[in-house]
Amino acid sequence: MTGEGLGGPSIDAAPQVLMKILHVHNNHRFGGGSDLVAGQTVRLLREAGHEVVEFTRNSRDLAVRGLRGKAIAFASGIYNPRTTRAFERALKEHRPDVVHAHELYPLITPWIYPLCRKHGIASVMTCHDYRLTCPVFNHYRKGQVCTECIERNAWMCVRNNCRGNVPESAAYTLQHVTGRLFRLFQYVDFFITPSIFTRDWLIRHAGIESDRIRAVGNPIFVDAGSVKPYRPHERTYVAYAGRFFPEKGIDVLLRAAAMAGVTVRLAGEPRGFERETYGARAEFLGPLKPEDMNAFYDGARGLAVPSRWFETFGLVAVEAMARGVPVICSNIGALRELVDPGVHGRLCEPGHVEQWAAALKHLWNDPEACTRMSAACLRRAADYSPHRYLDNVLEAYTMARK
Repeated sequence: MTGEGLGGPSIDAAPQVLMKILHVHNNHRFGGGSDLVAGQTVRLLREAGHEVVEFTRNSRDLAVRGLRGKAIAFASGIYNPRTTRAFERALKEHRPDVVHAHELYPLITPWIYPLCRKHGIASVMTCHDYRLTCPVFNHYRKGQVCTECIERNAWMCVRNNCRGNVPESAAYTLQHVTGRLFRLFQYVDFFITPSIFTRDWLIRHAGIESDRIRAVGNPIFVDAGSVKPYRPHERTYVAYAGRFFPEKGIDVLLRAAAMAGVTVRLAGEPRGFERETYGARAEFLGPLKPEDMNAFYDGARGLAVPSRWFETFGLVAVEAMARGVPVICSNIGALRELVDPGVHGRLCEPGHVEQWAAALKHLWNDPEACTRMSAACLRRAADYSPHRYLDNVLEAYTMARK
């Protein structure tokens, strides 16, 4: 990956001016990469001496309310007057130098951006997904990438019932249409994306000007001294870590593992996923604590990221690289920016079981190549240091305030 994809070289010339940041995030019900990065951003800013005020909401609060919670999510996703008033009070009380938002739906919404402009406060938005171009955020439907809402209109989400539930599909569509109808994202001063692919996608399809958006790779925290030496013969399985959603391609990995005769261990919340192994030797570990993930990676011959949709980054891939684990991932979206084939791992076509099986066999049949790839992965992961991430985020704040 070139420096361009990480937001350019880190800035070491002069000390940063300390700022007050109002940090905005709607936590997901089951967690996820954006929740993790949002929390890491707050931590890094505070450690660097900046004042951070958090304005947060949590979707888990809706889950306990059943149908009433879904109704609240529907209404709040279009406009939430209570939260909007609370946000404006926070602006008036704290007078931040910049507002940095990550996830906004369903309890905050982009109605905060006109308020930032009204009060003369710069705003930055990190785009962890494709909500600006897809009502359901992932451009994925029925096993493949879908761009019908771009090519035709957002109401295709209802027609195609992209959520598998017509009322939910309608709710997501209305949220999306509201943002576009009132041009709410036009009030954002500067955008951050985790990858070149996502940056270029939003320039082409969301109409964001190229001087208002920058690719900044997500930060990876790793204690280099704790990384276990990579000895292929001591590593007995292929690892998978992440959500258990159809677009993640877990079925492809399991079918390929059965064909290749290798063992797979899967970490993550399998809620709603039928634990079909497709004949593979597979072990479902459930969610692992952060401190247990290191041991999980350290026992893996390689990590598999078999996604069928174009990921905006690939956090687990870089986490594994930071521990010297080669990565096999789908040749799609931002994932192709992470892996140089034969250097850091392999790229396979999404859903192509035979290619995946061949790549998995390679991990077992060529231990010398795996050892070389492990060393290259450690070097690649250094591009995603927390220091570099923070420097580039602070530069985005400077750009937003111009």
